[in-house]
Amino acid sequence: MVVANALRDRGRPVRFILPRRRDAAHRWIEHQGFSASVAAWGAPADWVRTIEPEAVIYDPIHSYWLENPAALLDEIAVVRPSTRTVLFDGYGAQSYRRQPRVPEPDIVIAPYAGEPGLCHIAPGRVLAGPAYFPLAAPFLNAARRGVRADVERVLVTCGGGDPRAATPKILKAVLGLPCKRIDVVVGAAFSEENRDRTNAIAAKHKDRVAVIDAPASLADTMSRIDLCVCANGLTKYELAAMGVPTLALSLSPAHHETNLAFADTGALSVLGLLDGVGGAQIADAAAALISNPDRRARMSAAGAALIDGLGARRILDEAGL
Repeated sequence: MVVANALRDRGRPVRFILPRRRDAAHRWIEHQGFSASVAAWGAPADWVRTIEPEAVIYDPIHSYWLENPAALLDEIAVVRPSTRTVLFDGYGAQSYRRQPRVPEPDIVIAPYAGEPGLCHIAPGRVLAGPAYFPLAAPFLNAARRGVRADVERVLVTCGGGDPRAATPKILKAVLGLPCKRIDVVVGAAFSEENRDRTNAIAAKHKDRVAVIDAPASLADTMSRIDLCVCANGLTKYELAAMGVPTLALSLSPAHHETNLAFADTGALSVLGLLDGVGGAQIADAAAALISNPDRRARMSAAGAALIDGLGARRILDEAGL
């Protein structure tokens, strides 16, 4: 969506095509002012011929295409001779660019800390590293608060879905921190049980805990907080761009790999795998960071230096769009 908006700003028409009907996704895309349609993986030649796109930008869900990799590979093999192809890749050993004998898109984007790594795509086709992270406009326009000696506001966020239901665990762990307010995100795709558990904890501490329900953006919130404890993926790049010192829990070994690579930049501290970290460990790590403003300042500076907000522009420039 960030790239779609950047293309629209350049006067380029954009259309979304999904492999199957997803009502929530269609509503969100159309709410952003774009059209969305469904095309089967097996008929790419038909929609390419009908739409005649200047380029096709793929943003495949990592786990989804790995369930049936031939479908994506076959589609790119058909689409690429007709138009430019750009692909947003995942991270790690199972990423597209690390698979042997795959059709080569014109551009592969891997906007992650710790890149580049092993790659089977030809040199010059891969845009790797956080310089290519496409930061959404609200984060570009939000003011950064900076690092204060005292931590007044703490944010807990585990993404829009929180599939491991980490939010209640983290929220309970941080209730004892010496801060005035805790903001906790309840995402639009939370399970009913996860939503109820999180809201119940917040209700018992309504003098200090504020629930942010299904936010369209966290840019404004991130501009006001002093510390974040999270358990999700790409939000850590937004937090870094906003200069927010952040503690992270990893949801899986693969997620842990990406978090450790990000931690090497100095912008993040990784506590470990979610199942192996107790509430007391979370509370102790957060309290230690709160009591160390110099460390928080270093983390803030490292994050702000990592993400400059020009990622979408760089992608479009190098893709010739």
